[in-house]
Amino acid sequence: MTMMKPGAFLINTARGALVDTAALLEALDTGRLGGAGLDVIEGEELLMEERQMFHLPETEERMRQLLTGHALARHENVILTPHMAWYSREAIDRITDVTALNIRSFLSGTPLNAIAGDGA
Repeated sequence: MTMMKPGAFLINTARGALVDTAALLEALDTGRLGGAGLDVIEGEELLMEERQMFHLPETEERMRQLLTGHALARHENVILTPHMAWYSREAIDRITDVTALNIRSFLSGTPLNAIAGDGA
C-alpha cells in the first residue's frame, strides 16, 4: 500500500484474500489510507455472532482472520457491504438479458458458452 497515494481509498469487490487485512488495518490506523470500501474480506466466513465463534476449530490463522475482520467491520473509515455489491438494478437487468440470450441461442441450435464434453 506504500505505492498508493496518501489518503487514497481502497476498493475491493473481487476476493478478500487479495488484500492483506493486517496491512490494510495498519494503513487505515496510520492515516496512510483515507478509507476502504469492501464487498469481500479475508476470512469473511468467520464474521458471525460472537456466540458462534466458540465452536470454531482453534487455529492461529483463523483467529487472526476473525479478529482482523471484526476490526475492519468496526473501523470508522471502512464501508463493508454484505458481499452483494453486484445487486443493483443494472446488474440484475444484465443478468436477465444474458440469460435470455443464452436460452434463445440454445433453442435456435447455436448455443453460447458451450462446454465440449468428452463424448461419454
